[in-house]
Amino acid sequence: MNDDEHVENRTFDEIRIGDAASLTRVLTAQEASMLACAPGDGTDPL
Repeated sequence: MNDDEHVENRTFDEIRIGDAASLTRVLTAQEASMLACAPGDGTDPL
């Protein structure tokens, strides 16, 4: 996370039409391997 990026908690009452937010995360090789071993046929929603 860069210095100019921060997480701000907001309650539902504080959210307004037009507000936007995003959070991204890099999937590690270990997590991808664990996900590949998860049960299911690949069409199940995550």
